[in-house]
Amino acid sequence: MDNGIPVYILSGGTQDIFKVELFFNAGRKYENRKGVARLCNFIMKEGIQYYNSEQLAEFWDFHGAILRSYSDLDVAGHSILGLTRHAENLLDRWIQIFNCPSFNQEEIDTNGRIFSEKLKIEISKNDVLSYRLFTAQLYGYDHQYGFNTHPKDFINQKAEELKDHWLNYYGTSNATAIISGKIDENIQKTLLDKLSLIKNVGTKIEMGEMLDISTFPSPILINHSTNNELQTSLKMGNVCIDSHHDDYTGFSTLVHILGGYFGSRLMSNLREEQGLCYNIYATIDRMAQSSYFFISADLNVENLELAIAGIKDEIRDLQEELISEEELHMVRSYIKGNILSSLDGPIRCSEILKSYLSHDLPFDYFRVFLHELELITPEKLRDIANNYLNTEKMTILTMGP
Repeated sequence: MDNGIPVYILSGGTQDIFKVELFFNAGRKYENRKGVARLCNFIMKEGIQYYNSEQLAEFWDFHGAILRSYSDLDVAGHSILGLTRHAENLLDRWIQIFNCPSFNQEEIDTNGRIFSEKLKIEISKNDVLSYRLFTAQLYGYDHQYGFNTHPKDFINQKAEELKDHWLNYYGTSNATAIISGKIDENIQKTLLDKLSLIKNVGTKIEMGEMLDISTFPSPILINHSTNNELQTSLKMGNVCIDSHHDDYTGFSTLVHILGGYFGSRLMSNLREEQGLCYNIYATIDRMAQSSYFFISADLNVENLELAIAGIKDEIRDLQEELISEEELHMVRSYIKGNILSSLDGPIRCSEILKSYLSHDLPFDYFRVFLHELELITPEKLRDIANNYLNTEKMTILTMGP
């Protein structure tokens, strides 16, 4: 648009609803003080010029609108979902979140305390603690993807600091918009007219190059004791190839086979057959500039060594034995089923589009991924297991009694 915002429109569906989403390169890695990015993004919708949080909540409820805000390591954003007949009234008010957030100090103090108390509760759980320390060890405790926010960081946040973050990162030069739903020409014009009213230009923030895997800390075995003695949490993994890599489709498929669904090898063998853990899975977490693979398990401390040995055995099997065509067919079907459900209507499609845009992926990535998924062979998966599932290069962290 004229104000510099790129807009993507996904029109479809039968219900008279619309969704507008605006997201920015304004996540945690851009903050000047811990806690600012998340609190700023939340507070923006809690008060604007002439309207406080209660008045806004009443307005959204009256019109049946659903607002959402989110802030992760890389991006932060806001979305609004509503009936198309209310689009003009809703967008009039919603756009002011980006043009004139009030940053009321009382609201900041109140929500800062709420954030702090919620985080205290979260980090009393071994699973959460182990995840935080695991990522810090993978990337470094001061790295943009490794450092952790603590409860005290949300206390005594100043309106000026949050406002500076908004001015710098929530401008039109750093924004991307996605419109989805049943969008006819009239609704489209209304939504675009409203988006064009966003004034703050801000600073253009580039996503940055992918980070070099070899620069991160060496793997290590860490055991942490906590007062929470109900169960032990295990995290095991390493920084891995990202979704731009030629082997990523195969690696993602392999992770699904290992622990990516209920019938996976880790779930079937360690949980169902041997009863070594309450829950276990393997996954890949993706950020804009890096990805990491990890296995997570919750178990009794007396089963810890057996579980780690069992995980290594399952990885060794993937490295030495060919996956059967039957198992590969089942996993292919599972992955394609997940993709199919995520394409159910324009609203869900917009989530995939946002993922592509925030990770700088080409628009044909979806087609290429499915094509490579169909062509992947047991031999190729075995090679990938040997190349990227090296337990000697994995950090192992336990948290519990």
